[in-house]
Amino acid sequence: MSQQFDTIQEQLEIVGNNYKINRIGDIDKLFDALLAKGNDHADVLDEKIPYWAELWPSAIAMSTFLLENTELILSKSILEIGCGLGLPTLVAGEYAASIRCTDYIEEAIQFAKENYLLNHTSQEPVQFDLLDWRESVNSTEKYDIIIASDVAYERKAFDDLEACIHAYSHADTIVLLSEPNRHMAVDFLARLKKEGKIKSEKSYTIPLRGLVSKVEVYTLQMH
Repeated sequence: MSQQFDTIQEQLEIVGNNYKINRIGDIDKLFDALLAKGNDHADVLDEKIPYWAELWPSAIAMSTFLLENTELILSKSILEIGCGLGLPTLVAGEYAASIRCTDYIEEAIQFAKENYLLNHTSQEPVQFDLLDWRESVNSTEKYDIIIASDVAYERKAFDDLEACIHAYSHADTIVLLSEPNRHMAVDFLARLKKEGKIKSEKSYTIPLRGLVSKVEVYTLQMH
């Protein structure tokens, strides 16, 4: 998949561990390709903006948190939603019993899989699937840990995010949410805090390509 695109390989050191991540070199080309499909195309109407193609500070913060708290994910079943390039999944792959790594865009799934195999000798224990977390489901699949790194960009999306979390959670599921202090997340997080669902919060300062971002990683229990 990555051979079809102009890619750059990032070398990352996170908590003393080295990782390689392929990302898109020129994201503007993906935006142009999306817009060229026309306003009536399903991908344009669905706003399939190629956020997946970038390596974001929230994914690095989440991965840092996972490596600092490996006991939290050791031998657990994990669902990652909105995986993008798949950094948290490839970090968690050394510790989890199983991981379902998902995104709603096929190219993201393919890049996440390739990035996993850049850093691991086999795909185990990860399953890579298309999943649109905005769609309401009644799932019989439940996970010990649900990971979401900066996946919602509109206030209304947080309702869908919460519904997805409930659909894939059992009574003791822990949700890990990284959020780069976007203003649209303020009301959602304030409500969760008032309801006692935020169990802990860790702040990270992430330097990336000359910019510094502050990211919060929240540990949630929704039940």
